[in-house]
Amino acid sequence: MALLNAAPQEINVKLYYREKKMPAGFTKIIVIPNEEAEKTLKKAADAKEAKDKETDVQCLNTYWKILNWDMQNKITEQSAFFNESTQMPDINVWKYRDLRIRQCLVRWDLIDDQHVAVPVNDMAISMLPGEVVLALLEKYDEAVTLRPEDRKN
Repeated sequence: MALLNAAPQEINVKLYYREKKMPAGFTKIIVIPNEEAEKTLKKAADAKEAKDKETDVQCLNTYWKILNWDMQNKITEQSAFFNESTQMPDINVWKYRDLRIRQCLVRWDLIDDQHVAVPVNDMAISMLPGEVVLALLEKYDEAVTLRPEDRKN
């Protein structure tokens, strides 16, 4: 029965990006919209030269749990605080999104410079660039959010 799943379902969220060496000497990650990246990758695959400049697009495949009611409540509870100024409960949105990535992201195909698989853990997530984490959360939200066209039979 799909309504009562004992094990959380997983979804694949792809993040396309480029690495850009900046004049100051650091590498900047540039997140690319999926449609643009897939078009670029197809064009590169169709190109006669394998060393086409546009083949620098990389893809990080991530796999996420879809939250059930219990998991959602735990994340919300851990993010809650009492707001003294309003005298009402409130949510720390930074903590909420941090807990979501740490508890929902279960695996990925990330490898380090020595070509060793990097496990998904708090340390690895903490080392990700901020724009990557925010893009992943946005893509996850898009994947699990019911769009108006999805509501039609």
